[in-house]
Amino acid sequence: MCLSADAIAAYEWLVSFLLCESSNKLREELSRGKDNFTARNDSQVYYCRTLSIAFIEVRSAMGGGSGGGLGMGPPLPQGSTLEGSTQICGQSP
Repeated sequence: MCLSADAIAAYEWLVSFLLCESSNKLREELSRGKDNFTARNDSQVYYCRTLSIAFIEVRSAMGGGSGGGLGMGPPLPQGSTLEGSTQICGQSP
C-alpha cells in the first residue's frame, strides 16, 4: 500500500482518536465497577476493533512490509503521532 503523506497523517490522526476513545471507554467500564477482564472485553466492541485495523493499515503503509516481524514496517520514529497518543489523551504512558 502506497499512501501520500496527507493520507498517512489522516490515518495517524484516526489511530490517535480511536486510541483515546478506546481508553475512555475502558476507564468508563472500570468506573462502573467491572473487573479488568470484563471491562476490557466490553470496551472492545466500541473502538478497539476499528483501532487495530487502522493501526495495521497505517503501519503497513509507512513501512511497505519491508521491515521485520510481521511485515509491519520499521519501528515508529521517535516523536511520531502514534508514539505520543497516550499524551494526546491526557494520560501518562
